[in-house]
Amino acid sequence: MIQIDLLDENYTGALVPVFSMKPEKLYFFYDRRNFDERHLRLIRDVILSHGDVQEVTFLHADKNSYPDIYAKMKELLEQIFNAGTGKERPGDVCIELTGGEALMAISAARLAEIYPVKLVCADLKKGWMIHALTGERIKPVVHMTLDDFLSVNGAKRLESSHRIPEPEEYDRICRVAEFIFVHLEQWHAVHQHITTHLENKNSMRVQIPEKVSGHETGRLVKILCENGYLQSEEDGWYGFPDEGAKAYVTVYGIWLELYVYIKLSALYDEVHLGLVIDWNRADEDSVDNEIDIVVMKYSIPILISCKMTKPKPIDIYEIFGLAKRVDISAKSMLATTYAIDD
Repeated sequence: MIQIDLLDENYTGALVPVFSMKPEKLYFFYDRRNFDERHLRLIRDVILSHGDVQEVTFLHADKNSYPDIYAKMKELLEQIFNAGTGKERPGDVCIELTGGEALMAISAARLAEIYPVKLVCADLKKGWMIHALTGERIKPVVHMTLDDFLSVNGAKRLESSHRIPEPEEYDRICRVAEFIFVHLEQWHAVHQHITTHLENKNSMRVQIPEKVSGHETGRLVKILCENGYLQSEEDGWYGFPDEGAKAYVTVYGIWLELYVYIKLSALYDEVHLGLVIDWNRADEDSVDNEIDIVVMKYSIPILISCKMTKPKPIDIYEIFGLAKRVDISAKSMLATTYAIDD
């Protein structure tokens, strides 16, 4: 099958139909003012890495000129049906309308009245590639992964900055987190005490008095012990059962990140905790970015920043900027335990 696609800066609209329809040969109409050779190479590499498409060709057309788009698209169709292999039959060639500029879509629709091509588009929410004119279901949608988005930007995902909890830990983590969310001042005092009174960074035990900075510690320490994140010893000393427990108890904001991760894991197939992105391959930016939570929904990345302190405007701008760096379609959210006034 031959597929003609219309390329714009929305990678979802461009790549999902390709992954779903699985053509052998693919033509992209694009405007070179929107993409340089590096962008085109990355798009081609991601498509070919999926193993279905054998050939990818990019054809420039002025997105603001209907005559130019129409003429070049018509020339390609003439080549396919008249000067090609001679094997193409009605239905063997489709034009995909999910992405692309408006004038490109209009040109495609006009040419579909002349040539035996099928107009298709993606219904991302219903999960089907459909016939654009009849609504007939053609093939199930194959959604993009986060790695697809990063690769098409020339970036890559590094190892998570946090230990990923096992499913059998979920209930224990949620019990601790829900207690902490209601007793934030107590948690702040206990956490600060623990991190400042560890004998050294390798120490696996710490002494916790019954009261810290005016806050009773008993109930919180009991919750941590009951759920396996501290072990009671003698004379007010407590040990960490393992390095994983220590990592959670010594990071103040980790409990909100863990809680959001666990709750979203029940709703989404792809959820990432403590995601670290290496942009170096993308734009020679040596600074890696860590994102608390990333989920994928209908081929759209959703980036979530978790704050157990009062959010600042810069926190909102930062997660918004990171989302747009991943993709123009990406969304951003901020989760906080701080009481927000309407």
